[in-house]
Formats: sequence, C-alpha cells, structure tokens
Amino acid sequence: MPMTPRHINAPGRGPRQQGVALAVGLILLVVITLLSLAGVRNTGMQERMASNLRDRNLAFQSAESALRAAEAALVVDAGSSAASVADPGDPDYWNDCWEGVRTDCPPAVVHTVDTDAWGIAASPEYRIEHLRAGNYGSLAADEALSSAGLYRITVRAVGGTTDAVVLLQSTFRP
Repeated sequence: MPMTPRHINAPGRGPRQQGVALAVGLILLVVITLLSLAGVRNTGMQERMASNLRDRNLAFQSAESALRAAEAALVVDAGSSAASVADPGDPDYWNDCWEGVRTDCPPAVVHTVDTDAWGIAASPEYRIEHLRAGNYGSLAADEALSSAGLYRITVRAVGGTTDAVVLLQSTFRP
C-alpha cells in the first residue's frame, strides 16, 4: 500500500474543527452590540440634560429680566404698590402665594414679554414687598444701613416648559 504524505488528507477525512472562531466572533459581536446600546442610551441622556439646562437658563434669564423691570418700577414709583408681609422669610408662605392658596400676598405683577420669541412657556411674575423699618444690619463691617425704604422683590419664572421654574429674590433700595 502506497504511503500518502501526512499533509495530504484523504477524501472525507478532513481535519476536525472545534468551532472556536465562530464562538469568539459571536462573543465579540455581542460585546460590540452592548457597547453600541450603552452609547446610544448615554447620548439620549446627555440630550435630555442639555435640554433641561437650556430650559433652566431660559427661566433664569426671564427672571432676571423681570427683576430689572421691578427695580425700574420701584425707581419710578417708589413702592406705592408694595405691601408689608407678616412673615417675609417663610418659604411656605411664598409657595402658597405663587400657587394662589393665600389671599394676603403682595399682588403679582406680570412682566409681559414675547414668550414665543424668548422660547419660554409663560411670562415671568414678580411681587414687591416693603420691608419693615429698622436697622437692616450692614453691608460691610463698618457701614451701617439707615432705615430708608427697603424692598424685597421675588420673581417666579418658567423656562421652555413649566417644569423648569426659577424663584429669584433681591433686596432693593431705590
């Protein structure tokens, strides 16, 4: 019987393959798919965060505009519409004022703006309260404040959606 060289296989007797290349390929495909899905999810979350930040910035800029309008109104007409508030530092009181639960709040003034052009859901509102006369402390260690008229302006503004709300307060002396 003639001898066949070892490198030549007889018909029907091929080398046995283990299928390792197929298994490794499938595992790599699963890993790449998982990484792709995580990237897509991360991108979606970053878009939502950027949108929320934009809404908050719009609300803050709207509140700043209303604050400046309230200050200008106080300079022109020094506090004729300002009210004294019994508990000026109580956050529950102010939340109830903005929600319409209380009736003894300073009147809300709507700072009318072009909401479509600004990209906001509603015009900002502000309330002016007259702080009680007295010693207000000091702006600096050696600078006492007099008892002249001092007002607190509270502004509520929304951004592109009503979920982005900014409350801004300032103490102002005309």
